[in-house]
Order: sequence, then C-alpha cells, then structure tokens
Amino acid sequence: MLQLLAATSNKHKIAEFQEMLCKNGLAVTIISPETINGFPELAENGTTFEENACQKAIAASKYADMSAFADEYDESFEGQLQ
Repeated sequence: MLQLLAATSNKHKIAEFQEMLCKNGLAVTIISPETINGFPELAENGTTFEENACQKAIAASKYADMSAFADEYDESFEGQLQ
C-alpha cells in the first residue's frame, strides 16, 4: 500500500484526505507528521499559498525520506468558489 506523508499537523485535514482517497478506491495511507520521531515544525515563509505548500511538502519529504504533500488555501475564499 502506498504511504503519503501529509505535511500538516491538522488532524482534521489528514482525516479528510484519507477519507477522500478511500472513497475513490485508492489504496493509500496518509501518514501524520506526529508519528515521525523528531519531526520539525514546517516553515511557512513563502509569499503565496502555493509557495508555502511546496516548501512544506519538500521539507517534509526530505526529513522523512518519503513522498509528501501539503495543502494550503486562503480560508477567506472558502465557500465562494462553488
């Protein structure tokens, strides 16, 4: 089974990603950073949400030596894109 590291400490987001992947029949396990000993706080110093997500995913992947992803969005737009 494929394992992907979620570059977030938000347990709700991790559960949402896992549920979404399972509903679509994908055999993927989302790994939480808190399960990795000594996992560092991930910086968010980009100038855009995309930059922050990329920085977090790359840093997480390098630290854990596994594939990682990150999700960043502007909550002020939530619900406006429907």
